Amino acid sequence: MNDRIAQIARCKTLIASGDLRLGMSRDEVNALLGAPDDTGCISREGVPAIYKFGQIEFHFGKQTIDGLHLICADENEADPFVTLLS
Repeated sequence: MNDRIAQIARCKTLIASGDLRLGMSRDEVNALLGAPDDTGCISREGVPAIYKFGQIEFHFGKQTIDGLHLICADENEADPFVTLLS
């Protein structure tokens, strides 16, 4: 099984168990998954709106208080975009 498929399967398991859900804070996601591998879309206040764990992206609003509103696996040459939770 490739890394992307394994990462998607792990997220689906965490979603099904209720451990991973919309509205979670960045701190809650970090407590569950550890520090992100990368971040993106940094606001003027220095707050990242995207946390990336492997090939899975966790999207938050641009303010610190904004909760999780999308989990997806971005597309690449071989794989389509996959929405895991929105």
